Amino acid sequence: MVEFFDATVETVEHVTGDLYLLRLRDCEALASSQPGQFAMLRPRSWQVDPVLARPFSIFRTSGDRVDFLIRTVGRGTDSLVRCNAGERIDVLGPVGTAFPSPSHGPTVLVAGGVGLAPIGLWIDRADDGMRADATLIYGARTADDLVFLDELSQRVAVVVTTEDGSFGRKGLVTDEMVSLLDGCAEVLTCGPTRMMAHVARLAGEARVSCHVSLEARMACGRGICLGCAVPGVAGPLLVCRDGPVLPAGHVDWEQVLV
Repeated sequence: MVEFFDATVETVEHVTGDLYLLRLRDCEALASSQPGQFAMLRPRSWQVDPVLARPFSIFRTSGDRVDFLIRTVGRGTDSLVRCNAGERIDVLGPVGTAFPSPSHGPTVLVAGGVGLAPIGLWIDRADDGMRADATLIYGARTADDLVFLDELSQRVAVVVTTEDGSFGRKGLVTDEMVSLLDGCAEVLTCGPTRMMAHVARLAGEARVSCHVSLEARMACGRGICLGCAVPGVAGPLLVCRDGPVLPAGHVDWEQVLV
């Protein structure tokens, strides 16, 4: 069983808006993490509120260093990005399922917001041939929410959409997805739930394999607390144990979106 280990905050960088890049060191246990897997993070300074570890997708690894994209949405994430260099953090990971090994054929990667994290690790881990056969559709509300675009564009073909049209093509990621499905071998996606539901529907209609990386609140990361259950077509699914990466057809999207 995966156990907690002790890591150290190296840097916390404000990227844009409410988005931060947290870099930890002493994370040898995460070096072999696969795209889609995540880690539970809990600073040692947390005592009463917040108290429970928070889950975050693994964005990048290099030696014993690991990067996480953190969006501040509450007390826990706000406290996490206020950690100082040298602070100690308890880490549980790598946890969960990963995206399948790259297929021999065109891959469409669909990322929205911080859903870029597991997709970014896929791009890092795929060999040159697989990246050359992949297209990333990267969506955000506005140009100010786009991150690491230059870096991504050097490694994979990128189509950018913004809801307000301030950068790239105006609209949603799904507006650009349909034209790429013909001859596509697989779709991998992570982002807002409604976006992934739409991606899953379009892939299903085109009979293209689709895997989604789900997000959910969770307390334990071990499948014990049952706090991360989501509706599945064959019964409840636990994001930490059955996911976070799942075939899109296993999720009951109608119930998830209720």
